[in-house]
Amino acid sequence: MNHQYTYHTIINSHDTDARGMVKPSAVLKYMQEAANLQLSVSKPSSDDLRAENRYFVASKISFTIYQPLYSWDEIDVSTWGCESKGAIFNRCSKIERNGELCAALSSAWALLDAENGAILRVADVSFDFGTEPALQPELPLKVRIPKELPLHLVGERTVMYADVDLNRHMNNTVYPDMLFGFVNDHTDKQVRSVSINYLHEAPDGVTFKVYENSFADLSYFRTILPDGNIGVEAEFRYTPLEQMD
Repeated sequence: MNHQYTYHTIINSHDTDARGMVKPSAVLKYMQEAANLQLSVSKPSSDDLRAENRYFVASKISFTIYQPLYSWDEIDVSTWGCESKGAIFNRCSKIERNGELCAALSSAWALLDAENGAILRVADVSFDFGTEPALQPELPLKVRIPKELPLHLVGERTVMYADVDLNRHMNNTVYPDMLFGFVNDHTDKQVRSVSINYLHEAPDGVTFKVYENSFADLSYFRTILPDGNIGVEAEFRYTPLEQMD
């Protein structure tokens, strides 16, 4: 039995960048929307969880863009739960265009009980959507910034209305485009793979610092919240533009 959930859609032209390619955050949004749709028709559903004041938060994501997507491309977006244990819920997703794999995602999530701040365990909730084998991400889910690589302050970012979700913090899908925006030279590279570890939420109105360093085809990022906690750590891998056409 196939436990994947798939929806068919057309790329929104507003999701493309100055080169006409779909932006990394938009690629992530299409795949996470598949997960939201599956959860909306599952038991317990997203509405059921919300009624109990429970919600998923991203812990780690890693996704790769194998083929660029363009305005009005017709795509099939699939998602599935993977074998999970402890307090980590694993999920994978993919985007295909005419049967060709264009993007793939591996992710790990925590399920929070907002009433008491507890992190629920996999054994505490029984979802009915089943599981499928996990994908192996190109960049590991665990971001490891080399100790010998100094990160430099490249700017600050204030969390604003357009960034937040129902939980009133910067949504995880905002980070890829936001972080890539702090890279000096965008003219000769395109994002291929992104791995982000979400360590502490960035609430609405908070201003955090962004640290970065790039070399060869890689960039590393770290955000620091006003209380000194690390918000996210991330690794990006790039592909020369001529290889994406």
